[in-house]
This record gives sequence, C-alpha cells and structure tokens, in this order.
Amino acid sequence: MGIYGIIFYAMANKIKYFEILDSTNQYVMRNVFILDHLSVVVAHKQKQGRGKLGRIWKSDQASNLYMSILLKDEPRLPAVIHQLTLFASLITTDCISRHIDSSLHLINIRWPNDVLVDKKKIAGILAESSWQGNDLLYAVLGVGLNINMSQEELDQIDQPATSLNWYALSHIDKEDVLHSWLKIFSATWEKFLADGLDQEKLEHYITGQPDSTKDSKSDNNEQAEKKYSNYTQIIEGRTC
Repeated sequence: MGIYGIIFYAMANKIKYFEILDSTNQYVMRNVFILDHLSVVVAHKQKQGRGKLGRIWKSDQASNLYMSILLKDEPRLPAVIHQLTLFASLITTDCISRHIDSSLHLINIRWPNDVLVDKKKIAGILAESSWQGNDLLYAVLGVGLNINMSQEELDQIDQPATSLNWYALSHIDKEDVLHSWLKIFSATWEKFLADGLDQEKLEHYITGQPDSTKDSKSDNNEQAEKKYSNYTQIIEGRTC
C-alpha cells in the first residue's frame, strides 16, 4: 500500500458522524487533544455554520456535506499553512469535476475560499488554526458542499447558489462525494506539504480557462501570483 492508500485508509477509519452539531470546526477545536491527526468529523446539519469573516453558512440541509479535518503534529505544515484554504478549494474543484461535466459548466474559485459553478456558489472552505507563539498547535480544515438541494432551498440563500444534483440531474450519494474528496486529499497531501500549491492548477481554476489556453495568459498568471502573494489569512487573531 502506497502513501496515498495509507493516508486514505487512516482518514476513512477516523470519520465521526453526527446528526447535528453547532459546527464541525468548533467540535474539532473543542476536542483537538483527544482526536488524532487526520480525523474527519461530519455532521448532517450544523446550527452555527460559518464562512470567511464569520459569515453565516446555511447548513441545515442533511443532504449536503459538512465536514472538518484535524491537522496536527505535522512539522511541515507551518511552511504551507497560508496556502491551506486554497489547497482545499482546489481539492473541492477536482471533486466537483468528477461529478459534473466540466466541459459544459464553468468551475472556478472565487478567491480564496468559495467554489463556484457557472458563477453560483456551491462550496465554501474555512481553515482555522491555533498557535502558541511561533509554534503551530493545530489547524482545522472545514468544507461545506451543496450536494442535493431543491430550487426552493437554493432560493433561500442570500447569494446565487447551486447544488451538484442540478448538474447530475439525479440524487447524488453524499458518501460517494465524501470519499471522493478524501481520496483527492490523500493523493495530493504529501506533495502539498513538500512543494506547496499546484500553481498551474490554481491559475486554471481562478480564471476558469481551459488548460490549453495557459500559454496565452501570462498576464492573468502574473495577476494571480501577485494576488496570492498579497493574500494573508487572519485566523484566531494571527496573520499567517
């Protein structure tokens, strides 16, 4: 079994399911010292789902995916912690691409933590961390992904939003999406720790352009690099 298989097996065997939580991130942070590295917490519903800057993430539909992953005791993580949100955004775009036809629908990232399909939000990322001085104690990676929502439910969201089932034209198994996401994470985690973000893939999803047009987009790439270098993430009172 390769490192990918080891990581996926470890995560798949550390999934904790709950009917309802305040939020999966908050649960992980309250229990950080009794949960293992790469533990996965999934809630069918959240009462206090949050997004960037404390914004409310509507998360009371049991048919969607709300999960958090604990990252700790990993000495290489501090060097790439500032890229964690975008790393999860890239995983989510890849996961979505496995369930809908990306040649027919535009999948991209609204910097740095929203994932859109055809300019409508389908997922959000919330990365949080705790530090003691310059030492990273842990990070929590939260993901919310709309999977099976009716038009009525989507209309209640205060911004243009969408859901995977509208592109598959059928009900989607949430467990399939969860395991798909975890498999992509497992396959890319070690490379992320060693090398940071896949900049080519990031530029592709930020601009929403096909891979074949990359050579003609040096200006867009320069803008993306500048935007990335200027981006700082405020987490628990710390810029990292």
